[in-house]
Amino acid sequence: MQLWQLRTFSAVAKNLHFRRAAEELNLSQPAVSHQIKSLEDEIGEPLFLREKDGIFLTKTGQTMYEHANKILNIADEMRFEIRENEEFLNGKLFLGVVTRGLSHTFLEVYKEFKKIYPQIEVTFQIENKFDDVIEKIRAGSIDIGLISHIGELKGLVSIPYG
Repeated sequence: MQLWQLRTFSAVAKNLHFRRAAEELNLSQPAVSHQIKSLEDEIGEPLFLREKDGIFLTKTGQTMYEHANKILNIADEMRFEIRENEEFLNGKLFLGVVTRGLSHTFLEVYKEFKKIYPQIEVTFQIENKFDDVIEKIRAGSIDIGLISHIGELKGLVSIPYG
């Protein structure tokens, strides 16, 4: 049983109509019918009663519809969270730098960061003084400051890198 089969089944069950489900899914009506038949074969029971005045869910079909919707909702949430994380890891990182703050190990750290997060654009902003970097971090115009000494960092976190 595949997610695409569950999506097809759910569309037919929601519409109680093969053609409308096919239109919703951008599929041909025979493709939808074939997928439902394949799913019924796999389950071993009919999912729909096909009557002259329309189609209706069987008891098995009703149970399947409830569970299919739960599964599809979970799959959609997962896709959303993955996309959200990808978007979070795509972006820009603004570094404020006092040139005296760049130790000889910075280049190694930077290369490793770019290996792990190649999609993040890193921009350097050169500052003359330590206080200018701290001020811009507090103002939100830079994300990380690279400095050579630790002064007053009230409310900030300092992590030595080299």
